Amino acid sequence: MPYPDQDLFGTQEEALNKAKVLGCYIDDTSFHQHEDGDEVFYMPCKTHQEYEDLTEMRSEQRSEHINVPDYVQANAQRGLDNLDRAGDGLVERTISEARSLARGSITEDKLRRLSAWIKRHRQDLQSDQVKDGEISAGVVAHWLWGSGSAEISVGSMLDGADRTIDWADREISKLDNGERTLEKIQEKIFSSEPKQVRPTPSHDVRYIVNQFEARTMDGSKAVISGYASIFDRSSQVLGGGFVEQIKRGAFTKTLQERGTQTSRDDIKALFNHSTDLVLGSKRAGTLRLSEDSKGLHYEVDLDLDITHHRSAFKMIERGDVTNSSFGFDVIEERWSVSENSDDPVLREVLETRLYEVSPTPFPAYEDSTVTTERSFKGLAEMSGLDLRTLIEANENGSLKELLQNEDEQVFNADARKRRLEILKKK
Repeated sequence: MPYPDQDLFGTQEEALNKAKVLGCYIDDTSFHQHEDGDEVFYMPCKTHQEYEDLTEMRSEQRSEHINVPDYVQANAQRGLDNLDRAGDGLVERTISEARSLARGSITEDKLRRLSAWIKRHRQDLQSDQVKDGEISAGVVAHWLWGSGSAEISVGSMLDGADRTIDWADREISKLDNGERTLEKIQEKIFSSEPKQVRPTPSHDVRYIVNQFEARTMDGSKAVISGYASIFDRSSQVLGGGFVEQIKRGAFTKTLQERGTQTSRDDIKALFNHSTDLVLGSKRAGTLRLSEDSKGLHYEVDLDLDITHHRSAFKMIERGDVTNSSFGFDVIEERWSVSENSDDPVLREVLETRLYEVSPTPFPAYEDSTVTTERSFKGLAEMSGLDLRTLIEANENGSLKELLQNEDEQVFNADARKRRLEILKKK
């Protein structure tokens, strides 16, 4: 079979459908074919080079949203600091990729190779040199691949390798699941329009399952409405260590300041967080936002002559889309630790900066590493605790124990303000 593990189809129709998803569909000749013996396979795009270029670009775009944990970055830096002990088998590509890892950057291709490499070379961490605590060529190699630990012992190095493998496999799963998700969305939204739907939230994202109201107006006009956030409702456990509540009044200031005729900053209604699929905006008056006793309510005017407006409306009207998300930054927050041993740590969001609301077919990744790391930056500022310590405590389930040893008065909005003022003076 030519080009295994690529988009090979048995019919021209399947290849054309994939071309629409990829964005290379122009007309019904937007496919090419390959022969393997007596078999004929069809692939999307008019040429294979066009297909390769497009899929490589998509891979790079997806790579932008892979978060590299601090411990992987630290391991890569250890490897770079010990290149003189790496031995003769080291190739320049590994060094170059390690430099990227140390900066917190990784390509999708490297991520997939990384997991497989560590699994193949895991046994190298049980050598006599590692048992003696020596920095061997094998140890340096693992470090360069983001594997291992600062402590050179068989147990610590193996634990570090497994930790990196688990992270890589989780990220690969997210990419694979997300790709299938996006393809489904695109197949529903677009017919022959070569456009990409790529959720790219650059801020914290939360979602709720919520029944929309969808109603048609005169002619080509329609309206959708629902709640983007519900006040005082506890989230699922985020990152394994805390729950979150959005408090009443959290949006009051941002609704007053953003999206006005005199402000430079707007609030948008997007479909699935895609900036290519704008449904409305607060400044234009096509998005209306308000706080009530229940939560943050929004209402969007749609123009059904616009393809993605019409498709979004139909998906909501049929009940295919039942989730709402909002993208935001936290301005003020309060952390607290319950005396009840069964209760997780509570984070209360008191004030936000709102950027967008989004009907979405699929929930955002509430418990992603990116989200929790951003959350803990505020806690680190308030408590004086090390950010990495907080993240690791959250990951291993010891966050509550760590915070119980701190003065509860530290975890409030006033204390954060004071600390930020001190930091600014420094």
